[in-house]
Amino acid sequence: MTAEHKKNGKQRPVHVVRTETVTAEVYAFRSNTGYPYYGYTISRHWSSLTTGKETQGCVFFENSEAAIIETVKKVTEWLRSNAHAEGPLEEAVVCVKKQTSVKENV
Repeated sequence: MTAEHKKNGKQRPVHVVRTETVTAEVYAFRSNTGYPYYGYTISRHWSSLTTGKETQGCVFFENSEAAIIETVKKVTEWLRSNAHAEGPLEEAVVCVKKQTSVKENV
């Protein structure tokens, strides 16, 4: 991870993909041995009925399936085309925040 990926002491995503209410954020990491790699998180965004503010969480529902699949496809495509942006990257590390399962054959 390089300094430009930090803001106010927090790591910023290097790329964001959003499909409907589902967002994937890609982060750049560096292992203890110096090996650079990307990983991503997935979250769901919605407007709070009580405050009207946008909020996010990691719980998904059956109506999120299509947006999850599309988001994962888009972020995976980005990872493949940018895998060597910061050095050798053989495989993207995927950290999916979710509590429901997505079809395995997708």
